[in-house]
Amino acid sequence: MSTDANAVVFGERTMEELAAALRASGLAEKVSVLHGDGAPTLGRLLFVAKGRPGLRVMWAFGDDLTDHREVYGGERTVLHIGIHDDGAKLLEAVVKPFGGYQMDDERTGEWRPVDAVDAEFSPQDRLHIAIAKMIGPTRAELLMPIVADEAKREELLRAIRETYPEPEPSAPRP
Repeated sequence: MSTDANAVVFGERTMEELAAALRASGLAEKVSVLHGDGAPTLGRLLFVAKGRPGLRVMWAFGDDLTDHREVYGGERTVLHIGIHDDGAKLLEAVVKPFGGYQMDDERTGEWRPVDAVDAEFSPQDRLHIAIAKMIGPTRAELLMPIVADEAKREELLRAIRETYPEPEPSAPRP
């Protein structure tokens, strides 16, 4: 049984967008798309990793897949690939144009943010990424409803200001 690398890509992506990202990475040859037969499977990318023998498969699942909602609850596409033969590197090449989160080896359970190269994010996604870089994506997902609620956000900010007040400006030196 293979161990997978997993990713949560921001936005609902088409198989063609995912295939284009893999082709553009220069890490794969003979990239083809097999469309899924319905939700939640979008399809599979079939390809040959450059410098490696054999056919590789990357699975793609749509937003209706419930896996990994604890990492990111917005619109997303979920990807899986076996970690052998640079699977995590190949997966990151597909995630990078869109941004998201990646787990290089599912045995660790550790997610990391993948910054998008040229993608434009909503303000909420930018905030999610900024928080995730500090405390991890799972905790960021738990914090997002608090910062989205104005009353809870103000209560949190008030507590922060009380705990860490602004320093008094120092007097100029003579």
